[in-house]
Amino acid sequence: MRKYNDDKYETASILGSFNKHYELICRTAEYFQKNGIRVLAPDITSIKENNDGYAILESDQSDDATVLEAKFLENCLKSDFVYVCDLDGYIGKTVMLELGFMLGKGQEVFFMETPAQERLIKEMTQKKPIVYTPKDLVRMIKRLNEFSWVDFAGNDLFDRLDKPVPDFRLPEDKGER
Repeated sequence: MRKYNDDKYETASILGSFNKHYELICRTAEYFQKNGIRVLAPDITSIKENNDGYAILESDQSDDATVLEAKFLENCLKSDFVYVCDLDGYIGKTVMLELGFMLGKGQEVFFMETPAQERLIKEMTQKKPIVYTPKDLVRMIKRLNEFSWVDFAGNDLFDRLDKPVPDFRLPEDKGER
């Protein structure tokens, strides 16, 4: 997850129904990677089996859906953003759970199409879902990643609370009490 607006978008995770849209998820992941965005989740391998509606991939280290979901969510939170492949606005129950978790944690989320649950998402986030095709999202990310938040004099244009002010000293540093 990006900490500041000027942090680069370098990693992504992709949400979507593996049972309905796995081929689209794979194509989207390959497109992101081809354009310099590393995809942390899911691993792009074939589906090994379907465990009670939960797709198990060839690369998965476990067949336990709970373990796999926890690892997937962990990778999503490590990503700079999450992209939802919601062809025709479809978001299944598992993806809706993952999406709610991401939004609750403050993760940046983009959608391929306007989700069928747009009203619910708007109520949860107080804003309209952000919709981009993969091509438009990559174009926007490239522009943002090239943008500089430093002026011509080398001054940072952000006033960051955790960045020390030049020449700032605590009283004890100056021998004062």
